[in-house]
Amino acid sequence: MNKLREYVRELLELNLGTGSGMEYTAFVLDASSASSLHQYVPKGWAIKSHHMTLISRQAGQKQRLPSHWLDFKDDEGQMKVVAVAKNDKVIAGLVDLGGLPIPVKGPTFPHVTIAINTDEDGQGYMSNEFQLSDFEPIEPIPLTGAVEEIF
Repeated sequence: MNKLREYVRELLELNLGTGSGMEYTAFVLDASSASSLHQYVPKGWAIKSHHMTLISRQAGQKQRLPSHWLDFKDDEGQMKVVAVAKNDKVIAGLVDLGGLPIPVKGPTFPHVTIAINTDEDGQGYMSNEFQLSDFEPIEPIPLTGAVEEIF
């Protein structure tokens, strides 16, 4: 599996197209998937369960996914949130890609920011600071949605 992931990363480096004005490329959750994660949001926290970043924001980013990935949808929920990490500022869900060759370039591992604690100055990017050892297993939650470029 790791060899396949490395191959996909190498292929991304060679096969990216060009674009402009993009913030990031993400697997954007549909409303059902987003709301299924709300059970992990404490009262008073801001809900952020919107997407799983595939290609992070980069200064002057001009690279993007090949157009065939922009047609990718997961209507069956092969990807799943399988664990949750939490601190006093942010909650994130670890995503199992379900064997799908989803290209991920930027985040250390696939995850969804679930919520932030604005009273403690929590920010969505803080979910990138979790280590795999911070996650506690949960009953898997299927994710459905589509790949989009966020401008």
